[in-house]
Amino acid sequence: MDTSGGSTTKIIQLVEDNLAKRRNDANQNRRSTENFTIFRVPLNLDSVDSCVYQPRVISIGPYHHGDPNLTAMENHKLFYLEKLIHWIPNVSLKSYVEKMLLLEDRARNCYSDDERMNIVDKNKFIEILVVDSCFLFMLVLRPDIRNHHNSPIRGLDWSLALVLTDLLKLENQIPFFIIQELVQMTGIFDTNSFIERLIELYSTCLGILTPRDHNPHQQPFDHFLHLFQVSFKTGIIQQVPKIKNPSALVRKTKEFRTVMQLLESGVKFTPKSGRCILDITFKNGVLEFPHISIDETFKVFLHNMVSLEQCNVKYGNHFTSYACFINNLVDSPGDVTILEQKKVFANLLGSNENVADVFNQLGLGVIHHTTSNYLHGVENEMKEYCGSRWPRWRGMLVRDYFNNPWVITSLIAGFAVLLLTFLQTYYTMLPFYFP
Repeated sequence: MDTSGGSTTKIIQLVEDNLAKRRNDANQNRRSTENFTIFRVPLNLDSVDSCVYQPRVISIGPYHHGDPNLTAMENHKLFYLEKLIHWIPNVSLKSYVEKMLLLEDRARNCYSDDERMNIVDKNKFIEILVVDSCFLFMLVLRPDIRNHHNSPIRGLDWSLALVLTDLLKLENQIPFFIIQELVQMTGIFDTNSFIERLIELYSTCLGILTPRDHNPHQQPFDHFLHLFQVSFKTGIIQQVPKIKNPSALVRKTKEFRTVMQLLESGVKFTPKSGRCILDITFKNGVLEFPHISIDETFKVFLHNMVSLEQCNVKYGNHFTSYACFINNLVDSPGDVTILEQKKVFANLLGSNENVADVFNQLGLGVIHHTTSNYLHGVENEMKEYCGSRWPRWRGMLVRDYFNNPWVITSLIAGFAVLLLTFLQTYYTMLPFYFP
């Protein structure tokens, strides 16, 4: 008996039931991915080094709210909320809650993790928005509160540094329009003043220096992490210069060279003045970088910037391009040593191997669109320069004959002997021609 017809009918029915369920779920949860601005770190990145993505002392937003390791700061957030209510008595707690109720749907749609957002109910989400936004508001605008005798971070620079570092993590954000609404409600400061004080706080406490001329006052951004991303990449223009000898790119350089290899090819490394770490230039055989202090904060900052860009193409890929560029240059502790000697890197992580690991780990799992790489022109110029003969010969000369004072002394002595021999021969033969 042929049962294929019955089996086909059952399979079709099963697929149609699944399609109906999917349409029903989609109708119940209509959230456009275009509105997502706060993401979970992609698994291909989180699996490499989850420590740089997980908050250590404080949760902001719903993703890590309730984590047992972070509950100690919840009471401290309420301390800051209480201080805000006493500082601005004309705005009640009820006013803050009512404002967040109006913004609840818009804020909820910023978070990409449906599973987590379905667990966080309306009341809990409003509570998180109120408490967390008020804490951030006071942390930035009232530094004197940090020195209050009941403040949890009074006199503890390391504690404040941990808090500020956690606020740079991709999963630990709230929408910036929530902060803007809070600033407008209080009426004491405007948004630009808040941004200026936020940037000053990070500059003073963590040494994160944004470009002075490119603070993102009038530009839209989504949260703290995006604010810093915008401030760094503003003014960095992708420039792809014309290559004088395109064949040199293919003929002489098959791969991107490390610092040690570039040094042997005659490339020089120098630090440059400026506050934007993205501002890398190459000219006449000199590769210039802004000075970088590499510590745990820099590691967290760079990893989360790259993660943000990996989550949505609208954020561009400036930090991804930067990370991949440095990852190609720094392959070993020896490369780090050279950049330290040239005053480009300041190693605050201990061993040079730890510094090399920071950049090498960034290259794992990252999708890099080279066609939109703002450093493409720099890379092309470097390849063309290294593809010509003279830089290689000069590099070999420096490496083999001028890297040791004894070798230099011997070389000078050899030239002196050769010169004296020539002069002796000349004056010996001179009487035969001019008696």
